[in-house]
Amino acid sequence: MIEAVGPGVEGFSVGDEIIWYGFTGAYRAQANVQASALFPKPANIDFEQAASLPVAGATAYSAVHQIGIGIGDTVLIHGAAGGVGSVAVQIATALGARVIGTASEANHPYLASIGAEPVRYGDGLVERVRALGPITASIDAFGGAASVAATVQLVPDLSRAVTTVTDEHSTTAGIAAVVATAERLAAVVKLAEQGTLRFTIAERIPLADAAKGIRTQPRRPPARKDHPHPRTPVHGPEEMGGDRSERVGDHRQRTGHADPAGRVSVARRYLREAVAPIPGRR
Repeated sequence: MIEAVGPGVEGFSVGDEIIWYGFTGAYRAQANVQASALFPKPANIDFEQAASLPVAGATAYSAVHQIGIGIGDTVLIHGAAGGVGSVAVQIATALGARVIGTASEANHPYLASIGAEPVRYGDGLVERVRALGPITASIDAFGGAASVAATVQLVPDLSRAVTTVTDEHSTTAGIAAVVATAERLAAVVKLAEQGTLRFTIAERIPLADAAKGIRTQPRRPPARKDHPHPRTPVHGPEEMGGDRSERVGDHRQRTGHADPAGRVSVARRYLREAVAPIPGRR
């Protein structure tokens, strides 16, 4: 929600509910941001759904459109029950594609409910997918050697494969990284407004526990979306492992005053990123 507007800003007013397209600075109650990075939040989308759109939503939309998925395609989505993967499933099926999604067996009912044909990952993945028919495109939202190897074996034309997890395996195979842009966010917000896609919120976490949530990520697979709850205060980035210079910058952006050069001060009712995955959600 906008608390103040800088000189020369047009199209936004104090009190507007907005979505911010940004990749840093999410862990604060207020932030000064460029107006060009803001999009109006549709009234029928709550803040939890809106908070999931800039990163997971825009990335999924970009992946689907980057490789031109549409009617007649059978697309393999690795990590289909995750935040990016589940949105990619919903967008691809809305465009008329058949979707096969890899996930743990515990998430197969969820994948089926959003339109994908679930397949268990692990040994024998290539054979299980081949049994369902030829694959024409792939989105890798999980990454790693096994996912890349399966993509290489199953997709005849690797120009129709993208990954959200660029590593040595995808680079060696020549699989392109997803390129997300602010324009993609505008499109995905429209889809959410129309009811074409929706995130499943797996857990709500106090903002004060955000650092703990981050520390769990390397040890566990990603959940669909888990949101820090905004009502628990955080006193500064020191709790998040930051140094004094970060705390000074945070204080400057928590003043609530409008900045010049097209900036606005935004009260962050919900954070942009998920921070605490649930075991087995992939």
